[in-house]
Amino acid sequence: MATPTRQQIIEVALDILGEKAGSNITTREIAEKAGVNIASINYHFGTKDRLLDEAMAFLLERVYALIHVLGRRENPPDERLRYFCREFLLISGQYPGIIKNIVGALIFEEKTSPRIMALIPPLFNTLSDAIGAKHPDFSHSKRVYRSGNLLMSLIFPQVFSHYYRQMVTGSLGEEFTVEEYLEMILEQV
Repeated sequence: MATPTRQQIIEVALDILGEKAGSNITTREIAEKAGVNIASINYHFGTKDRLLDEAMAFLLERVYALIHVLGRRENPPDERLRYFCREFLLISGQYPGIIKNIVGALIFEEKTSPRIMALIPPLFNTLSDAIGAKHPDFSHSKRVYRSGNLLMSLIFPQVFSHYYRQMVTGSLGEEFTVEEYLEMILEQV
């Protein structure tokens, strides 16, 4: 288990990773924002690269935990999908810049972390299985299509955060809450 200081440093590193690319982040910047000295970062992680790797691993562990819950067939598919979507929205809302960076890299076929690439098949497969459990009449292709639509709906608030904020505050039309957005997403599944 991570100590409070270690966890605080990881959280700050994730926040900064969401703002800029890993190579542009300095240990000093992380230390200042975390309220620790550079020696503390070196003590806990050894190097900046190891810290950034551990930060991404921490984030990916949270997503893998969601995939695990989504795949638990003893729970009804609606319940699993609702839990996954709500928690994914919360995680991606906590680190919107990272979501933007990952999506940008995938869209423009830039080099993407092998750990992130390894996440995509189980994410799609588990979503597709849950959607199939909800709609047993759906073909495999339709389940995969709905999985892609669902993921795009979940990342929309982060990728288009400016427009999403306008929608939520009502300046682009009818005002709605995150829970209402979640309901709209789930209606499409």
